[in-house]
Amino acid sequence: MVSPALVPARSRDAAAIARLSAACLPAPWSVAAWEGELRRPDARVWLARGPAGAPAGFVAARFAPDAAQLLALAVVPELRRRGLGRALLERVVRAAGRAALTRIEVETPAGDVRARRFYRSQGFVAVGRRPRYYAHAEDALLLTRALATLRDAAA
Repeated sequence: MVSPALVPARSRDAAAIARLSAACLPAPWSVAAWEGELRRPDARVWLARGPAGAPAGFVAARFAPDAAQLLALAVVPELRRRGLGRALLERVVRAAGRAALTRIEVETPAGDVRARRFYRSQGFVAVGRRPRYYAHAEDALLLTRALATLRDAAA
């Protein structure tokens, strides 16, 4: 398991997150898009820093009144399959539980077997499909994971 520092992203991190997004995601966001996201009051973005402090991954979500929408999760290729993606996702899970949210939702390309396998291993289940959702006309699978809030744990 990789144990990097997971820190809340700040405006100054937008360029680094955009570079990670471009290196890891099929539809990366621009620096301007990340700057805007980091200013949103409902946004939660964490950055993972590797051993030398270099950005190693990130996770971005938006918190609505009842659910967290996972927007992006990325890990640099050389650090994949070492637990970093799981650690980033768990950071969102803990924060969502503290915020008394009931679930996390994510969309993923239907053909992305690796992403589907990862999310299934983390307790997500498919609840729907959006036909031709992505620019290349691929369907999106809608996945959700129920959360036990801190209030539930105290009961």
